[in-house]
Amino acid sequence: MIKVLMTSTNSFQRLGVTNVMLNLYRELDREEFQVDFVANREPDRDIREEIESRGGRIFVIPRSTSHPVRFIRSLAEAARGYDILHAHGNSATLALEMAAAKRAGVSVRIAHSHSTFCLHRTADRLLRPLFYRTCTGRLACGNGAGKWLFGERPFTVIHNGIDADRLRFDHEARERLRASLGWENKKVIGHVGGFVDVKNHAFLLDVFAELYRADRDFRLLLLGDGGLRPQIEERLRLLGLSDAVFLAGSTGRVAEHLSAMDLVVMPSKWEGLPLTLIEEQANGLSCLVSDTVTTDANLTGNLRYLPLSAGAKAWAQEILIAEFGGDRNAVSARSVEIIKEKGYDSKAAAENLEAYYRKSLALTASRK
Repeated sequence: MIKVLMTSTNSFQRLGVTNVMLNLYRELDREEFQVDFVANREPDRDIREEIESRGGRIFVIPRSTSHPVRFIRSLAEAARGYDILHAHGNSATLALEMAAAKRAGVSVRIAHSHSTFCLHRTADRLLRPLFYRTCTGRLACGNGAGKWLFGERPFTVIHNGIDADRLRFDHEARERLRASLGWENKKVIGHVGGFVDVKNHAFLLDVFAELYRADRDFRLLLLGDGGLRPQIEERLRLLGLSDAVFLAGSTGRVAEHLSAMDLVVMPSKWEGLPLTLIEEQANGLSCLVSDTVTTDANLTGNLRYLPLSAGAKAWAQEILIAEFGGDRNAVSARSVEIIKEKGYDSKAAAENLEAYYRKSLALTASRK
């Protein structure tokens, strides 16, 4: 049995990187791989229940770059006895996880890059030498994310896989959720992402304010949670938009909420290759995204790109001229097949990861 300890620099919520980890976890062969997790804070209850029901464990270890020695010591204690540590993030602060794993005697120490930018630029720059010395395996969600974190060093791309069939458009779920919100005949703009600066919710609300001035039939559905949520709620109140916007929080019913949407808007300041965009395309949604998002994410041709510098009015105008309606069932069915063909299905991603794990362990053993 190969023992894997998987962790992330992000909090354990049903968004982004956590969903990537969970999708892989569900598909990895449990007869060959024992996978446990480290969370930097108590995870959502349903995530803990799912992992433990499948035989996995979760260690909760607070992560702070202000107290790195304490974190490294605690993580090293948890990591002892594992064959592989697989850490997800987007900067060289992953050196903390790599150093802890090395201290614990973990032979395969994998860093998995998920973005093309980071907030902690000074820490990233200072920790790169340690990061490169302690990291033995390099993975990325796409070429951009890999080049950002690893430079000219070789890396392997493991696509952010989804359970594409589970994300298919569901007309009954659409009607049920829209009825519960009183939005039966409305034009619903959607966004999926944590309430953090990079997701640029403030700009999104400016865009929606322009839309709502032009057409009171527009509504905004937000999925996600995070530290900036109180500020967003206050901004909605000041803009007089609270009655036209619903904050669904962190939910396991992503497919149902996507089905209720008509169009997705993603004005992120930067991204790697967002899992959410793949899910939204599988649901048959068109997406208006910032040009900071890699074109690799446009698997189905249903993404439109616009620079943030164009301003909120230009973004609103793009939405106003968009076509609403059409045969979502057909678009979703075609998109699911494209996503599978291009290797973004979670089963294919897990098979590629299993092969990478085996190869990394064999290479390490050959060097002893």
